[in-house]
Amino acid sequence: MGRFLKLEDAPDYVPPGHSKVLDKVLVDRNTVGAENVVVWYGYLEPEAEAAEHIHSGSEQVYFIIKGKIRFEIDGETIIGVPNSVTFVPQGSRHAVKVLDEKAEMLVITAPPAR
Repeated sequence: MGRFLKLEDAPDYVPPGHSKVLDKVLVDRNTVGAENVVVWYGYLEPEAEAAEHIHSGSEQVYFIIKGKIRFEIDGETIIGVPNSVTFVPQGSRHAVKVLDEKAEMLVITAPPAR
C-alpha cells in the first residue's frame, strides 16, 4: 500500500444494488490508507442504474466526466452532464440512472459507509 495509485491498477468493485456499473477503487483504507474518504472511478454502461438507497452516515459527491446521468435525490430530479457536480447530503434517498450513452464519473463518499 502506498499513497499513489494509477487508475489501471485500482481494484474493481461492483456496488450492491447497482446494475451495469464497474467501479475502480482509487482511494480507501486498502488502496492508499485513507480512513475518512472513499473515491471511486465509475464506468457505467447505457441504462446503468443504482436503485434508490440511503447512506445514513455519509455524504456523496458525483463528478460527471462523460455521459448524461439522472439523479433522483429526495424527490428532486437533477441531470448531470460532463464537468458538473452533484451533491447528495447525508441521509438523503437517492437513485442514479444513465440516460443515453456510456458514462464515467468520479464518486467521493465521506466518511466511508461501513
